[in-house]
Amino acid sequence: MLQQLRSREYDMLIHLSEHPRGAWLARLLGPRFRVAADHPRVHRWWKSSFSHLYPLPKNGRRHVVELNLDALRRIGLQPGEQERGLCFVPGDEAEREVQRMLGELGLAPGGYVHLHPASRWQFKCWPAEKTADLIDKLQALGERVVLSAAPDADELALVRRIGALAQTPFADVSGKLTLKQLGALTRNARLFIGVDSAPMHIASAVGTPVVALFGPSGEFNWGPWQVPHRVVASDHTCRPCGNDGCGGGKVSDCLSTLPVLAVLQAVQDLQPR
Repeated sequence: MLQQLRSREYDMLIHLSEHPRGAWLARLLGPRFRVAADHPRVHRWWKSSFSHLYPLPKNGRRHVVELNLDALRRIGLQPGEQERGLCFVPGDEAEREVQRMLGELGLAPGGYVHLHPASRWQFKCWPAEKTADLIDKLQALGERVVLSAAPDADELALVRRIGALAQTPFADVSGKLTLKQLGALTRNARLFIGVDSAPMHIASAVGTPVVALFGPSGEFNWGPWQVPHRVVASDHTCRPCGNDGCGGGKVSDCLSTLPVLAVLQAVQDLQPR
């Protein structure tokens, strides 16, 4: 793989994390321009691997999209408003497959709410009983809810718990979608509801309004980007802490205590009937 990369004779390398792999590639591939953030915790050899370092905000309050674009600003490229938007195109094949699935479920584009309750990080997940209660309340208001999750054992187990607790049946496509199909499902939804996870960012990238539940991670860094949205978060003074649950216990009080009615209100505020 290193030989293949070297054969391409890259002119520029932009590294967007503090992982040492980027520093090694900067040294081994030898591009003329090597751009990275000036991370405070890395070793001197890491910083010396790059020709251009861009400063990180000292207060930490900068959205990751803008933070990544700072790599371009450092080398004299100023992104315009249109170039700062997210864009995810599922493609025709994914769109056709999702349309087929929606037809089997008796759903039309724009006629459902897409709920993705899971994350590969357990401490970012809302309790199953509250998710089930939200589904029941949404469907009592006439909404149709479609649930999705990755084909991961923990995520599918969460969906099974939600299904056992919910009093109303919901459409479930958990573990059945590719990433592109997930994007197509979200793009055709009236609204997306989820925790801080990749599917929430995909919703932003396909332009679907978002209700996002945040706990230990910060919405000013990772919140929905340039779409109509509502963030539901607690007023715990310790958040955002970035820890994997309170005391490292995989359960985040600031997230698990979020009331169902607050999420429901965010949905109604964003999509007034």
